[in-house]
Amino acid sequence: MSENITVKIGEDRHEIRAAPMTVILPNFNVVEKIEVEKYVPIGMEESLYHIDRVKVFHKDLFSVVKIVFGERFLNDLHGPFNPDVIRQVGNGMKHVCGRFDLLLKLQDKGITAIHHRYPEAGLHPGVQGNLVDALLYVEHLQQLKQQQEMLKKLEAFDAANPIAVEPDPNANPLFPKVTK
Repeated sequence: MSENITVKIGEDRHEIRAAPMTVILPNFNVVEKIEVEKYVPIGMEESLYHIDRVKVFHKDLFSVVKIVFGERFLNDLHGPFNPDVIRQVGNGMKHVCGRFDLLLKLQDKGITAIHHRYPEAGLHPGVQGNLVDALLYVEHLQQLKQQQEMLKKLEAFDAANPIAVEPDPNANPLFPKVTK
């Protein structure tokens, strides 16, 4: 599904058609902040603010961070994977953990219109490319959650509205008589 969104660059507004995951890349000489109306922005400032205050990480954050940094990130930790330990490591790790913890928690609350501002900021070029894989993984988690919720609704509907199939000796066996 796609929708029309308004992107603001400086004082200029642009209407674009956006898919569920759309990448907006500014020209190298664009210095104004890019804003997407009606979308929650997550940038380095928001992610570091979040990481400084979070008490408990989202249950899926560890898997997402492993996608970005690989197994080597475990060597940088001096203790268990929790907010107190992450606050002691470099800004790149704090940025990624804050960004994705915030993203996962917003999605759990049903907020999926997210504008990621410079997700690669402060990261080594060797891990920047993994951000897309992590974002796709989080999108996949969101789709799975929606499918599970839909399945629960269908199961509840089926339980409340049982359908019985009665054999009809005169009917075609491939098309039995269905009653409610």
